[in-house]
Amino acid sequence: PTAGHVSLGETVNLGFFEQEIRDLKDNETVLANVRDVAEYIDVGVGRERYISARELCDRFGFSPKQQHAFVHTLSGGERRRLGLLRILMSNPNVLFLDEPTNDFDLVTLGALEEYLGNFKGVLLIVSHDRAFLDATVTTIWAFEEGGRIKEYPGNYSAYLEKIESRPKKQQEERPADQAASAPSAKKKLSYKEQRELQSLETQIPDVEKRIAEIEAQMSSGEGSYADHTEWARQHAELTTKMDQLTLRWLELSEMAG
Repeated sequence: PTAGHVSLGETVNLGFFEQEIRDLKDNETVLANVRDVAEYIDVGVGRERYISARELCDRFGFSPKQQHAFVHTLSGGERRRLGLLRILMSNPNVLFLDEPTNDFDLVTLGALEEYLGNFKGVLLIVSHDRAFLDATVTTIWAFEEGGRIKEYPGNYSAYLEKIESRPKKQQEERPADQAASAPSAKKKLSYKEQRELQSLETQIPDVEKRIAEIEAQMSSGEGSYADHTEWARQHAELTTKMDQLTLRWLELSEMAG
């Protein structure tokens, strides 16, 4: 929508992590930027319910030395990580995350998944990262034909299972006499589409294998900072490619019946 209004309750505290990071103070340190939001927050969970700015930086991979680095010296991925910490330090109870895994390494992703696992508020994520969605969400809202938005309980893998079972389920629910008399509505794949489907069935395992290899490299503790930055970039690209291949495979599989 391009017009309208939103009414917020008095107790709502919104946090919105955008793809473009704003409002960082380049001439101050990482820790000062986080403390600028709050010195500590009450997450209301366990014995360690109070988290200080320094502790949050530690959890998300900023070493004590990095915490005292000036923001203008940070890489793009580090700036995004700092932007995320500033949002979390505002202690929101309604949290919007727009493609939160872009440019993040496995340490940051693990810390974010752990934080969200204990998050007691409302969480809304827009992401192409299948593994991240599997680890963090309990409901999928999918944009379908005709601009419809349909709700699917469960994580992303559960959503894919429901999509894959659609043709079979529809056939089982059709009355027996209708199934016997109605002409087949299946669309026969063209030769080109058949070849594409065969190619996808080869490409998908190859991409899955490459993603697993990169994840093993990133969690090995080896490699330079430049290596990890490159691995994170490759991981993001391959994850997006994996989603595209999977959706196309589902489409062709449904057509083939």
